[in-house]
Amino acid sequence: MFKNLLSKGDAIRKLDRIEILDVWDYIQMRNRHLPTTVKWESIRSMCITEQGMTLWQLSEAYLDSQEARAIGQLESPVNLFIWILENCR
Repeated sequence: MFKNLLSKGDAIRKLDRIEILDVWDYIQMRNRHLPTTVKWESIRSMCITEQGMTLWQLSEAYLDSQEARAIGQLESPVNLFIWILENCR
């Protein structure tokens, strides 16, 4: 679904438990409509792919791929983060 955001030959790397919990916590905060700014700032620099793409770079790649990105839209859909967790093992 989001594989097209990755460079050729790149893949989501295996994440350790703490990284998985951090991403999962962010997902749960988003689902509950809680403020996520602090959490996002703490996890956005997490290296998420084998070639070194960060969570922020992957999120921006998604937002930039949208034809109609709303002005000021800062967050990717929760489905992107769920996809990351599904593919990190």
